[in-house]
Amino acid sequence: TPTAGEAATIDVGASKFTDAAGNGNTAASQFSWRYAPPNTAPVANAGSAQTVDEGTLVTLNGSGSDDDNDPLTYAWTGPQGVTLSDASSASLTFTAPQVDGVSAGSLPNITGLVGHYTAASFNDTDNEWNDLSGSDNHAAEVRGDITSGAAQSPSNGASKVFDYVEGTPSDGIQFPTAILPSTYTLFHVARYSGDTKKRIFDGINNNWLSGFWNNYTGVGYHGGTGLNADSDSHHEDNWVISSDQTALYRSNGAVRDSLG
Repeated sequence: TPTAGEAATIDVGASKFTDAAGNGNTAASQFSWRYAPPNTAPVANAGSAQTVDEGTLVTLNGSGSDDDNDPLTYAWTGPQGVTLSDASSASLTFTAPQVDGVSAGSLPNITGLVGHYTAASFNDTDNEWNDLSGSDNHAAEVRGDITSGAAQSPSNGASKVFDYVEGTPSDGIQFPTAILPSTYTLFHVARYSGDTKKRIFDGINNNWLSGFWNNYTGVGYHGGTGLNADSDSHHEDNWVISSDQTALYRSNGAVRDSLG
């Protein structure tokens, strides 16, 4: 049995035959062949996954191997708008592109979710903030001139460009009472952007606020019975990520002390 690349020859021994009339003959045969195994696909390695900032130079170090020792070539492809230094080389560089916005994937299945509002879900034409949670708790009571837009460049503590909704101190959106039951977890992202800095998230029938109050940021007050977070301005005019619960308030990941 020949192995890869070897030649093999088989000799068939002489054979003799004689017919009824006494006539005969002798014959011998020889067979030769070379085994040609199927080509094995090469193995490619594009390198480890990387997380980089916009505008930075990224280096990709690829490698490959081939069991048949065939010569290897490389052909990298990148997303639209990205220029590769040498798409036919094992290693190359490119500049990480600027991201025009934040892309939100599908909302995870959160049990008990009663409201989900994004800048993209605000309807400027109908003056309604549509609820994306599936609970139909749309905020249709809008006062003044609320508008939606997109940041032109990363700023105020943000490293990405994203959409937002904005208004003046005389503007407002009233959310349905169903989105804030007696026990809740509320997440919101907001910041001060003008000279008049008062409450952004405010209660109607009780003294309740979340995140912003009288030029203070990263604060909370829940009627004096649940939460009295410290009165301080932790974030100035920067974006604040708030996590607010009945008796606990966090801003940008930090727990704010209670005064009560």
